[in-house]
Amino acid sequence: MFISVTKISLKNIFFIVRFMRHNAKIFKQIGEAKGNLSFATSIQNPLVYWTFTTWDSKESMMQFRNNGAHKDAMKEVRNITKEAISGHWESEQKPSWKEAKVGMMENISSRY
Repeated sequence: MFISVTKISLKNIFFIVRFMRHNAKIFKQIGEAKGNLSFATSIQNPLVYWTFTTWDSKESMMQFRNNGAHKDAMKEVRNITKEAISGHWESEQKPSWKEAKVGMMENISSRY
């Protein structure tokens, strides 16, 4: 399975509503995404959010990431975030949240 973990740190509280609007659209998109095996989010604090998805393949994740609501949100990431980090890797089994956060830092594929 293909694992994707993202940590998003917003610039300030004024971007929370904008971020949540994007999130609502992305949740709808991911619910319909071909190849998605699981999706979870975690709020570290009001300005830091994590996403953790599992996919049947890297291609399925990229098809989701590069289209629709997710693509639209990615266009704004530099405007509303202080930092956005994503990590991707292959795994035999789904990691725990703790393992996923460590895995992201060991497999950083993008950082803004």
